[in-house]
Amino acid sequence: MDKPLFTFPDDEGKTPLVEAEISMNESDWHDLIQIGSFRSMGNKIAYIIFMVLCTTFSLYIAFIALLAKNLPAFLVYFVSAAVFLALLIYMKPYSKYAAKLFPNNFKHQKYSFYLHHFTCTDENRAASLDYDLTANAYENSCGFAMIMKDGGLFYIPKRNLSDEQKHMLHSVMVNKFGSKFSVTAI
Repeated sequence: MDKPLFTFPDDEGKTPLVEAEISMNESDWHDLIQIGSFRSMGNKIAYIIFMVLCTTFSLYIAFIALLAKNLPAFLVYFVSAAVFLALLIYMKPYSKYAAKLFPNNFKHQKYSFYLHHFTCTDENRAASLDYDLTANAYENSCGFAMIMKDGGLFYIPKRNLSDEQKHMLHSVMVNKFGSKFSVTAI
């Protein structure tokens, strides 16, 4: 970003706690999709275990239905087992495919974290958001994600950050988001 198109008059003269200038690529979008996919299950290992258990249970019930010669029940449980198995096997290829669908017009972004809010700017948009508007914030080995109450999502990949920026950003998130912030594993 050469010259910012957007300015925030309230922030003039204020020094941000931490700033991060990032550029998104396809692997960053892939990581972000995996964060969203595995968030409800806790992490990737829990997701895999859950899907294996659901598949096994559905196959077991389908086998019992087959022994009882109940064809409709067999078909229902066999199809549900196939769905669980597909969700297990195709999660990574699906997230890579979905990552290719994202537009490339938001590649370069700048995040600035202040005392009571943070800003995000890029070539086409800008936002100044209070920390209270955040529903959840996550850190994992790939980056930092902030999920807003209105469904908005902000992501800062770690590969663009220096060690000092990573440490400062972690500290700011712990202090500003409190119990909404958690460190997770993919």
